[in-house]
Amino acid sequence: MCLKIKDEVPGALDQREVRFLMTGATRVDLKRPNPTGNNGWMTDKVWASILQVSEEFDCFKGLDECVEKNLGEFERIYNLAKPQSKKAGIPAPFN
Repeated sequence: MCLKIKDEVPGALDQREVRFLMTGATRVDLKRPNPTGNNGWMTDKVWASILQVSEEFDCFKGLDECVEKNLGEFERIYNLAKPQSKKAGIPAPFN
């Protein structure tokens, strides 16, 4: 419903972003291996999503590298009860 309301405002929604939100990553090949390894805390599907948004959306450029450089911080956030909280402390520049 929120997307439909927002869609009434010309240019308010990027249809590529909406499609990604609704379907998730569509790629199955990993251009780089999952940095948490086999059976790590991050699944290959999540890593594929990170790789795809890093490549396709300007606002997420460099997210893949940020995750790789800050694996411990992102694992801590992943394990939080409320990772969406501003208190989560997401590494810059994505904070």
